[in-house]
Amino acid sequence: MFLRTALGAAALASLLATSSAAQAISHQPDFMLECVTSNPIYRAAGSHLSGTPASQTAAYWSVFGVASLEGGWYAEEGSDDGSVFIGRGKAPPHGPGTQHSYWTAATGWQLMPPLAGTSFSNWAALDVSDDGSVLVGSGGSQGNGFGVRWDTSGDPVPISDPALAQSLALCVSGDGTRLGGWVQSFAHTEHVATVIDETDTFYPVLPSLVWPTGTLQPSELLDLDHDGTMGVGDVGNEAFIWSLEQGAQLIPRPAAAPGDAIMQAVGIAGDGRFAYGNAYWNQESHAFLWTADQGTRLLSDLALQLMLDVNGYDTPVANVRDVRADGLLVGGRHGSVNATAFRMSIPPAGVGEVIDLGLGTPGPSVTPTLAGFGSFAPNTPARVSVGGVTWPFTIYVVVGFSRADVPLKGGVLVPSPDVILPFTASAAQALSIDFTWPAGVPSGASTWVQAWTSDFSAPAGFASSNAVQLVTP
Repeated sequence: MFLRTALGAAALASLLATSSAAQAISHQPDFMLECVTSNPIYRAAGSHLSGTPASQTAAYWSVFGVASLEGGWYAEEGSDDGSVFIGRGKAPPHGPGTQHSYWTAATGWQLMPPLAGTSFSNWAALDVSDDGSVLVGSGGSQGNGFGVRWDTSGDPVPISDPALAQSLALCVSGDGTRLGGWVQSFAHTEHVATVIDETDTFYPVLPSLVWPTGTLQPSELLDLDHDGTMGVGDVGNEAFIWSLEQGAQLIPRPAAAPGDAIMQAVGIAGDGRFAYGNAYWNQESHAFLWTADQGTRLLSDLALQLMLDVNGYDTPVANVRDVRADGLLVGGRHGSVNATAFRMSIPPAGVGEVIDLGLGTPGPSVTPTLAGFGSFAPNTPARVSVGGVTWPFTIYVVVGFSRADVPLKGGVLVPSPDVILPFTASAAQALSIDFTWPAGVPSGASTWVQAWTSDFSAPAGFASSNAVQLVTP
């Protein structure tokens, strides 16, 4: 009854009203975004390419456009507050080659400080905490590597265990307390995904797995949420998600991906509400989003569902790299000599589902089709569109708060007829009904929509579209 009241009243009052304009995916040619922050100036950073990959320079994307992070080659990661970026610098006095470096607004690019108690003068920082106070990465040499933790108030120190041949710190939790990466013992040739706590104790989260072919597949933890209780990683050609409470499970491939697609996890939202990464097949990258209740979906499909203007890009979100606490995703797509960066927001409440149920009955004169768009989060734009029907036919959009599946006029009426809205078709062969999804609809609630139209050539005088089920996040 609550659902009927919340959505039914809003449908009657606002289905005919036009909502605010849809958002756009922001693209920036010749630019690749690697990280995003909440800093109002240094909003996102990456590399700017001018003609050839060899000419890329570190840059940031702000409200004022793209500007250079002076003296660097490219930025690979950044703190959430935008105070620290890490990457590789090549400016004097570092010489012509690239060196692992870090950047702050006050200092510019600086070489990583030397490791305490080792002979290694340079190490690679791979991740940074939200406030920029903890950097983690790797030091050593091939076959003798070790993780590194640097609390910027002191000296960077290697993280090691006498029982380990190698270790690598690939990520740090947002609060800086836990590290993630992989370890390799002297008894095993492959590395194992691991969490490292505040006392530098190693906890394997996913062992190396033996594939049916008999080959041993290494695993590694690639990203942690804010408090380090959830994370994502890779094992062989599979991606997995891990939590302290439930352990690890593989992330399913998107429905459009073939069975041999390579899954690569990239990160997890700070609050753990979704994971993201890239799937590879047919020599192309396809960014994906995973949630526990809705599984794995392609971001390009979500962009269409969210009515985002893709500015002419056929694959607008091919490679995702980082996410901000409010759900702003960034990334890009590399071409042969250029790149295109993008920004795309996932609503805080998540993105609901549009389930095509079929069950339409075309007529001799018209073949109605219906589609639903939107996140279905409270007070967000939504749309129902009907195609395949032209003037002078009348379209009846039926909205139901339960599923009926009642035989009607030679077809099947899928929604319960709670709201019936009549429209006159236009010569454009498409009807778009824009409205605002109301507040107060419970999470996981479904609404069924179907279009019916008069068709004087049909035996019963009517044709019907496919039905769609709209599910709130």
